[in-house]
Amino acid sequence: MDASGRLSFQTTQQVTELRLSPPATREAVTALAVNVVGILNTELGWLLWLKDFSIWSDDTEELGWNIIDTFARIAQQPELNTDSSAMLYEPDETLSLKTTLVVPILFQWDAYLVNGDGNTFVRLDHDDHSSISTRKPSVVKEIQDSQLRPSILSVT
Repeated sequence: MDASGRLSFQTTQQVTELRLSPPATREAVTALAVNVVGILNTELGWLLWLKDFSIWSDDTEELGWNIIDTFARIAQQPELNTDSSAMLYEPDETLSLKTTLVVPILFQWDAYLVNGDGNTFVRLDHDDHSSISTRKPSVVKEIQDSQLRPSILSVT
């Protein structure tokens, strides 16, 4: 975590941060979830951490969690509740991850998606542009060639 409470790399390796434009349509919400998971495809799985989901209203929060709970039951995953804000996905659960990831994007919840090797993470933020931070040049190239078309925020 950095001084502002955001997930960050504590490393001497080069890190590239790419800004993602907020999705403006329902198609863009879906495309963001599908493309991000596809780019971060890993044989090690993923961690999806819903960091701040009580942003808008109790009704919105309840609706979002109901959707996630429904997905979890269909996928036969352990029962989730609002006290469980981190979820692990195995490599064979790509579709479940994409489906669940749509919720924080759609409801503008703050969340992190970290791939299994820990070299890349996506930050979804309701106040700021979302971003992808990575230590892997191959991920930067794949993101730039994808439909996401992000802008480079910084290279450190």
